[in-house]
Amino acid sequence: MYHYTEAFYSLAKRPMNVLEEKLFSRTFCHSYFGSIMEWVSADWLQMIANPTPRSKTDLGDWGASGYFGMDVLWNNLLEKGMRDPFYIGAGRETGYVRLETGNQRIGLMIAQGISHVPAVAYVSDHSITRLEHGSHEGQIMKLKLAPIGDSLGPYPVSEFHRPSDIFDLPLDSN
Repeated sequence: MYHYTEAFYSLAKRPMNVLEEKLFSRTFCHSYFGSIMEWVSADWLQMIANPTPRSKTDLGDWGASGYFGMDVLWNNLLEKGMRDPFYIGAGRETGYVRLETGNQRIGLMIAQGISHVPAVAYVSDHSITRLEHGSHEGQIMKLKLAPIGDSLGPYPVSEFHRPSDIFDLPLDSN
């Protein structure tokens, strides 16, 4: 398991209960996303999630190849923790916002009574970055982004942000 420091708890920005610490402590130790992750309402993420997620999913980099059911996913999360935060896809050109990764996990979190989860915003021209995460477009939302114009050429600009820098989010009551 991980050794937690004051820096870890300052990244989490609030105390975690035992279940949250088991699930998310590895997430907040992420070398890149740790500084831009925020707690986001699980209900808000469910609103922009794939309405018909697959009943099976991969387990990330845990060494098991293939697709597994939700019981295996949940037990894996309990045993090893969640490596990556939830990704919220935001389409700079389209205005669509969707849950890009975590469409199966968000249902599990809500079923277990977890109200807030760690997330990052992924901004690109379109909210859909990988169709295997579902063909749902999400919802059109006002984004807190300045237009980038045509000065960057034909290549899409993709960048990560704190979710609150991009969306008007419900406040975390925890």
